[in-house]
Amino acid sequence: MSYKKFKIEYRWAEQKIICKHCDSVIPMGKPVLTRHVYNPKQKWTLRFNYHPECFTNEQLFYLGDIPKPIRMHRGRPALTISVEDRLDRRREQKRRSYHLTKKKKCVIITREG
Repeated sequence: MSYKKFKIEYRWAEQKIICKHCDSVIPMGKPVLTRHVYNPKQKWTLRFNYHPECFTNEQLFYLGDIPKPIRMHRGRPALTISVEDRLDRRREQKRRSYHLTKKKKCVIITREG
């Protein structure tokens, strides 16, 4: 497995450049998006130039091949218990929480020394 890094930058075209996506010429002075792909272990670098909209189209086409992840819910799944049991559980949680906070308030701090 090769270790590749990449960098994307926007710049102005300093000379005529050919777009990798549409193979048309990007004239001097127009915005160009440059993607550098380099592998530091094997010490090679590739540079691809695009029109900004061509790069977006290419990436959207690439994303079309990947299935979109759908996450229905975040967090833990809901408990499958009846409404009465849920209310009892909630009452017990509130009671327990009340007693725990009451214990915290009753802590006596002593100064030693």
